[in-house]
Amino acid sequence: MRILAVLLLLVHHAIAAQSWVQLPDFPGMARDDAASFHWNDKIFVGTGMDVGFQLTNDWYAYSMTTESWEAVASLPASGRQYCNGFRLSDERGYLFGGVDANGPLNELWRYDPITDAWTQLASLPAAGRYACAVIVAYDQVFICGGLLDGGIPTTEVWRYDTNSDSWEPRSPMPGTPRHRAAVVDNLVVGGADSSFQALSEAYAYNHLNDQWTERPGLPAPRFGAASVDHLHFCGASSLAQNHDEVLVYDWLTGDFNASIIPPFPGGPRKGGIAQTQHYIADVGIFFFGLGIDGPTRFNDWWRMDYGTGIGEHAIPPTKVFPNPASTQLQAEWPMHWTVARYDVLDATGRSLRTGVLAEATPLDITDLGAGRYEVHFSNGDERLRAPFIKLP
Repeated sequence: MRILAVLLLLVHHAIAAQSWVQLPDFPGMARDDAASFHWNDKIFVGTGMDVGFQLTNDWYAYSMTTESWEAVASLPASGRQYCNGFRLSDERGYLFGGVDANGPLNELWRYDPITDAWTQLASLPAAGRYACAVIVAYDQVFICGGLLDGGIPTTEVWRYDTNSDSWEPRSPMPGTPRHRAAVVDNLVVGGADSSFQALSEAYAYNHLNDQWTERPGLPAPRFGAASVDHLHFCGASSLAQNHDEVLVYDWLTGDFNASIIPPFPGGPRKGGIAQTQHYIADVGIFFFGLGIDGPTRFNDWWRMDYGTGIGEHAIPPTKVFPNPASTQLQAEWPMHWTVARYDVLDATGRSLRTGVLAEATPLDITDLGAGRYEVHFSNGDERLRAPFIKLP
């Protein structure tokens, strides 16, 4: 019955694509720069600075099925702000870093939604930091940039290994040291420098060869935006100027488009949170709320139903060349991809070979017999397909 209820709710949402609906308010104190992660039909939200300028450690769960909130276990540690929340395939939520009354933090916590309990994991073996960007790629976690003690931005990147509960340094981010950057489809975008000058550059990270590549950036500099999947919500261009636009990232062209989704009806703000729960047919269900605009902190909560135009089971096409080919294929990938998994299928749909390719690396097809095939590429939740003919 629970699964049916969720599906019926999604069908109802799908009727009104590209529309905003206000939902029950977040039940905690209004706040900015909270953290969040999702699990099944629930979105978990906590920490941040509240309207009384107090740092918080309380957490709440929003149920998409019942469209209601409930309190869950508070973080058993100091109140904090500017943490990073994320979820991995073990179906548990994680909370990294932030800043409390004593300064930047290097702590890592894990939340189990089944037992409603927090567990402290290995701390980052480096200085505490906050307002970082987090890339989760193939269940690997990369903490990028952020602010160190004294408000000094860093370009450092650290990888966390969930299997060994350990950390290792990786190649630093290129460009200006930054904080409050967003992550759109695993692409680090925007942020601010040490003087809160907004930035627009975008960088893609290849975790296989530990290298960064600059990509086309935002249409205008922004920091403090919320992001999830391929959407970029609001943000600021200066300490005094916040914005309400929602940018849609086209992962095939690398462009950001501000005309597809209506502006956020709750008004301009930075430091909000965004999450997504489900896709059904060609509609994505996204959530956004909280944050700050000047002196005003918010606890509102909204749903946005976005018609993607691509069916749930449809895999968009891409090109491989040369086609036909006898020895190698080169594929056209989205701008932010630096690595992809591939799966070569025969004419019956049977998988013949899988593996991982780095950007600009050709796919060797010399071992295939002459005939028609299809290759599927994937990067996280994004997938592409390309038919090709193998010559003798």
